[in-house]
Amino acid sequence: MEAKKTEICKEGLDNLRYAVVELAVKDYRALLLGKKIPTADCNISELERFFRSGWYRTLCDYDGEMLMSQIREQVQEAKRKELSVL
Repeated sequence: MEAKKTEICKEGLDNLRYAVVELAVKDYRALLLGKKIPTADCNISELERFFRSGWYRTLCDYDGEMLMSQIREQVQEAKRKELSVL
C-alpha cells in the first residue's frame, strides 16, 4: 500500500512540474506574439530568466536555451504565415 501511495505522490509531483513548465511555455509564446496575458504577472525577460534558472532545471531536463530558441522559431514562422495571408 505504501508503494502505491509513493507512486501516486510521484505522479502528482511530475504532473505539477510539467504544468509549471507548460504554462511558462504558453505565456512565453503568447508574449512573443504580442498578446496580453491578463492572468499572468510576467514579461519576456522574466520568463527567459526562468528558462535559464536552476529552478527550471529542477523541474525539467530539457535545455532551456534550446526550448526558447524553438519557441522563437515557431513564433517567427507563425508571424510569417500571418503576413503572407495579408
